[in-house]
Amino acid sequence: MPESHQKTSSLPLCYSPVKLDRGWYAVSSVPYLQRSREITFLHTHEYCEFGICLEGAGVFLVGPKILPFQRGDCMFIASGEPHLATSLQNTTSRWRWLYLDETRLLYRESALADLSRFRGPEFRNCFSGEQSVVCSLIREMFSCALAGGIPFQKQKMTALLTLFSIEMHRAFPSCGPGPETASIQRIHFALNEMLSRYGEEISIERLASASSLSPNQFRRVFAKATGSSPQAYLNHLRITMAASMLLRTDLTIAEIALRCGFPTLSCFNRQFRLLRGITPGKFRAGKQ
Repeated sequence: MPESHQKTSSLPLCYSPVKLDRGWYAVSSVPYLQRSREITFLHTHEYCEFGICLEGAGVFLVGPKILPFQRGDCMFIASGEPHLATSLQNTTSRWRWLYLDETRLLYRESALADLSRFRGPEFRNCFSGEQSVVCSLIREMFSCALAGGIPFQKQKMTALLTLFSIEMHRAFPSCGPGPETASIQRIHFALNEMLSRYGEEISIERLASASSLSPNQFRRVFAKATGSSPQAYLNHLRITMAASMLLRTDLTIAEIALRCGFPTLSCFNRQFRLLRGITPGKFRAGKQ
């Protein structure tokens, strides 16, 4: 086993502290450039995090969830939830990020103050423009934060965050914590390898060995952490990336199939139809 793989497989989740330079929030005044590159870690923050994709497309890995994103999408990531992102191959996406001290802002509304419950396998962190209420509230929060010292700024942000929490409680009433961080960390290397090298041949046996598990143990641990088998997870990731490429690039379907790790076009068509219920050609034509 290469030494680099031994190192990567034992990397802990990284804690990235956020300095709230305004006391109760921090916002990126300059867009963050998210490039397409190999992922070497997952990170977490102590505050809840909101994002808006200004340009580009790619995928977020939030815990074990694979969440495609594109321009106009909004993100919410609860405090302490491990995550990372990468853009489509050879592209760069642009993001703006906002961090809020939810406990400080919502201390008068104890029933709404804990946004950390909105995580886990049932919670979809990425919201499209079609989900107008949630996206509108997130955009309003960014406008409020970027406006600087406007009158009653903190009160307005508190009101917007309250409305956001209400919408989350309505939309995800039974949402709760997902797999423990320790479970995800045991398959950390496997998740990174799949996300970074989905276009290559990936050996389940090598992933198991790098995770210090037998193949059978690895399959059990992986299923417990993600809710699916390693092969099913990898197929889902490949089809997710292929779907983004179909909509966002001019590559031929055959080129996309090859780039996403499918040895033949017929194999790609079969798997795409199995997971999406439609052929790649009709999906690209907007008939999904």
